[in-house]
Amino acid sequence: MSQVVLAKPRTLPALQNGPLLALAALLIAAFAPLWAHYWTIWTADHGAFGFGYLVPPSVVYLVWANRDRLTEAGDSKPKSVGWILLGVFACIQTLASLAEVRTLEGLSMMGILLAGAYCLIGPLRFKIVWPALAYTATMIPWPGDLTLGLLFRLQQWSIQSSTWLLGLLGQKPSMNGTLLNLPHYWFEIAPDCAGLTVLFPVMACAIFTAITLDVGLPNKLTYVVIAAPISVLTNTLRIVLIGLIGNGGGAATAARLHDASGIFSVLICLGILALIGKLIGCNKYLPQYAPTRSPEEKQS
Repeated sequence: MSQVVLAKPRTLPALQNGPLLALAALLIAAFAPLWAHYWTIWTADHGAFGFGYLVPPSVVYLVWANRDRLTEAGDSKPKSVGWILLGVFACIQTLASLAEVRTLEGLSMMGILLAGAYCLIGPLRFKIVWPALAYTATMIPWPGDLTLGLLFRLQQWSIQSSTWLLGLLGQKPSMNGTLLNLPHYWFEIAPDCAGLTVLFPVMACAIFTAITLDVGLPNKLTYVVIAAPISVLTNTLRIVLIGLIGNGGGAATAARLHDASGIFSVLICLGILALIGKLIGCNKYLPQYAPTRSPEEKQS
């Protein structure tokens, strides 16, 4: 039997520095009002960013998974432009906070996070963790005008595409504004049904997966891009299914399906995305995200 030698656990020297931990605590405290604002949006009923509170733990995991690589990268001195950018973003954040411009606060927070990491851990380590840190952007709610514009377009698409599909299925639908009328059932395709509650979480999951994939950049981009149409089409099928069940089984049955179908639509999207990803070669993960036992461990 071969002898197993346990490797001494590696640690990241930069994470042992008291000033770094103090700075992290300071940043959390400085952005406390912004976090409170985000939490209100994340926990709102039928909110498009209801997944937002899951992003920070995901970022922590992505960084933690690279701890060995960060240790091996060693120390490197950041260029002075990093400190300049950090100061600029800090000034922007101060002004945005005083003016309560939440969008600008969110952008400056991302700038401080990236520039601060670059300055504190150095360029070599920053090159390893910047995708994980940039993933934080997926939790930041979009400005109201952008969200409403996208919401309107998705609502119109949902109305037209679901009406067309129900017509192909012989259900004889008709539209009156946002009301979809069937022979024995009618329901409104409201903004909450437009698909943002499916699109945004699916896109966030697709970006997270792309970060962990061991494929080229074109494949990663393809994986993320195809997530959008898949989520939109899945939401359309969800509306059609609600219409079919309501028309055949009654409003009460359709209402129960409507209430439970949101999370299931996201899960279905992710399943379809995983299948398509496998077909295009996006099913291999980087070693740090899919750890395997070493040959020595397998022989022991």
